[in-house]
Amino acid sequence: IYYGLPLAPAYMGLSRREKNKLSTGINYASAGCGVFNDTGKKLGRCLSMSVQIDLFNETIEKNLKKQFKTESELSSHLAKSLFMTAIGVNDYAFLYNKTTNDTNGFANRLLHEFLIQFQRLYKLGARKFFVNNIKPLGCYPNIIAKTVPRGSCDDDINHAISIFNDKLRESLSYMHRRLFNDTSFLYSDYFNFMLRLRGPPSNQGSSNLLNTTSPCCPKVYDGGSTTTCRLFSNACERPDTYIFFDPRHPTQMANYLYAIQCFQERQVCHVVRGRV
Repeated sequence: IYYGLPLAPAYMGLSRREKNKLSTGINYASAGCGVFNDTGKKLGRCLSMSVQIDLFNETIEKNLKKQFKTESELSSHLAKSLFMTAIGVNDYAFLYNKTTNDTNGFANRLLHEFLIQFQRLYKLGARKFFVNNIKPLGCYPNIIAKTVPRGSCDDDINHAISIFNDKLRESLSYMHRRLFNDTSFLYSDYFNFMLRLRGPPSNQGSSNLLNTTSPCCPKVYDGGSTTTCRLFSNACERPDTYIFFDPRHPTQMANYLYAIQCFQERQVCHVVRGRV
């Protein structure tokens, strides 16, 4: 949207004909899902990262190969394409148990699975990657509704996620330097971007994000354990003053500020070279 490009359509919503003629890219994301296969299962059918890459492979075999005369042309097309990943927060939301004191072990297991799937993308022809780190789940409205004092972030969850993010950044640097030197990485530090939005207005550019803890949609607290949007109710009058639209997703204004700081000011997104 920031560059005036059309949104990439959801893979599951495309007809066979649309898949064969598509030129805008495809969105394989699946709400509530994650890197691990078990993440989000209690919500219903969930397309984990491995399944999403299976679907991308299906796109290559059934659709893209029809659009190019030679394997070389197809390989060139894939190498020039941009592959964006923004995944992992649901793995912490559903599977991480901070009472087990296994912060480092969980981060290692999650990173191991992520890198396995990343290498699958590479083998399928991907060469340009836009990798978002994991957002600060501990500052989500559905989490801070349970914190004491209310409105403060859960520092334990955020610390656990920051350990994964550090490992991810180091791994991308290592892979670019030692394993896949024909790749390009753009690393996005969404974690610290969102933490800065909760800070003073000087961190927010020209916006006026006054409400940094509650969602824009009318909320319902269930004994302090969960928070959801009230059905059939009106949203807030000024969503551009909120960081979160609902208990788990940022507003359009928050994402717009992210785009500015990532693509224009380069405060959030950085090219990975030998070292990040």
